[in-house]
This record gives sequence, structure tokens and C-alpha cells, in this order.
Amino acid sequence: MTRRETTDAPVSRFVVRAAVVLCLALAALILVVDADEYPGMSRAGLRVFVRGVLPLLLVAALNLRAVRAGRGWRLGALAANVALLADALRLVTRGGPPVGWLLLGVASLLVVGSAGLLRRRAGERAR
Repeated sequence: MTRRETTDAPVSRFVVRAAVVLCLALAALILVVDADEYPGMSRAGLRVFVRGVLPLLLVAALNLRAVRAGRGWRLGALAANVALLADALRLVTRGGPPVGWLLLGVASLLVVGSAGLLRRRAGERAR
């Protein structure tokens, strides 16, 4: 076993876990910022929660599960992360709010980390 094979796993797990923490922090930031604009449990407030905060919470939970789970969970997490990255790119290219740049960074970290987890898992099975 080479040094690279032994260090890929902890680095990928660290990147995914750090990105999950950032994802949750971003969800909290969006929730706090939108609380002033959409107070209470109004229809608009629920819509903003479902479209802004809930996807970030689901992606974070899926990635936490994928760190310790099998290949199927990791593929699902990678697909969700790529979808989040595409949404962040759409926000940034259309001149959306500055939170789009934060989302782009978090989504990029999630894609890199989950791709690293998949790569490592495939290398273990090939031996």
C-alpha cells in the first residue's frame, strides 16, 4: 500500500465533513437573513424555507451519511452535490445575491470530497 492510498481517505472525509459544517452554517445564515424579510409561518416564508434552507439541510445530512456508508450512498451524495453546484453556478452567473458565491464554494468542496470518497472506495475494491 502506498502513502497516497492511505492518505486519500482521511483527507476526503475531512473535506466532506468541513463542507457539511459550512453547508449548515450557510443554511443558518440564510434562515437568519430571510427571517426579517419573511416573518412567521407565512406562505412566502415557508416557500423560502423549502427552496433555500431545506435543500442545504438535506444535502448536509446525505453527505454525513455517505461518509460512513457504501457506494450507493456516495453516488447519491455526489449527484446531490453536483445538482447543488449547478444551482450555485446558476445563481452566480445570473448576478444573484452574494450568498451564491458562498454556496458555490461549499458545493465545490462537497463535490471534491465526495468524488474523493468514491475514488478511494473503488481503489479498495480493485485490490
